[in-house]
Amino acid sequence: MVMTTQFVFSLVVALGVSLVLRLFMRRDSPRVGFFFFFLMLFLITLAGGLWIRPFGPHFQGGFWLPIMVIGIIAGLFLFQSAPRRSPRNRKEFLQEMKVEKNRRQLEQLTYVSLDIFFWVIVVILIIAIIYRIFSEA
Repeated sequence: MVMTTQFVFSLVVALGVSLVLRLFMRRDSPRVGFFFFFLMLFLITLAGGLWIRPFGPHFQGGFWLPIMVIGIIAGLFLFQSAPRRSPRNRKEFLQEMKVEKNRRQLEQLTYVSLDIFFWVIVVILIIAIIYRIFSEA
């Protein structure tokens, strides 16, 4: 019952924070979107809810405050690390093109390293969740 409650709380918090932050995010890149942001945030909130000592109000067999705090902090951290918005007018576009020349070479290496980093974190979070579930029994 407690695991189901924590799973549902994590899902609701991750979805809520993702939707609120999505209103402020401007991403044109097809590589990173809402699904990956939500997936990372959901796994972080679920793992944090399982590993952090429960505190705060008790609701439906689980503590929701740690999950809420972790979800908001992790969501803001992921939001802050999101790429900059696209240019809005010609002047911003021309300034961006000057910077883009130098950024292209670095960007190729960055995509590969961030892809690897993302999947390593996802695997570590899943292992932490599975370990915590089976260590409680």
